[in-house]
Amino acid sequence: MIYTLKTTDKATIPVTKEQRNRIGQAIDAGKKHIFINDNLIMVNAITGIYVEEAHEQNVGYLHDGTKVFKQFGEWKDANNPHVRLDRAYYPEIAEDRVMTPNEWKNRREGANLPAGDEIKQLPESIRERKAEIMAKSFDNATPVDTLDT
Repeated sequence: MIYTLKTTDKATIPVTKEQRNRIGQAIDAGKKHIFINDNLIMVNAITGIYVEEAHEQNVGYLHDGTKVFKQFGEWKDANNPHVRLDRAYYPEIAEDRVMTPNEWKNRREGANLPAGDEIKQLPESIRERKAEIMAKSFDNATPVDTLDT
């Protein structure tokens, strides 16, 4: 059976079951670097080793809770598949880092954090975009007139 080792820089390396087991042993032994198919890999750069057929994610959630599915290699809104999702607003689509349903569930069922702390846990690119949107919404806000009684 063939496995795929993925790294943080999105490299993929095919490995055999025996290589996968040796990599696991090296990690358990506390090695910082390992050689895989003549490549020197930093252990902390490995994001996972996946069974070739099982690593493809087809459903998930975006940072704002939008449920999506993957069709022909493109992420689409599950509620309205004809609408094109904006990669500037959803950088996780461009980076192909959509949360799995389990990741989304665990994110929401975790400790209830204040809004500022929850934003700090988002990936940097999403935090920056969210900050821009918030700044624009406050800049364009108009004060509410008080009613005279």
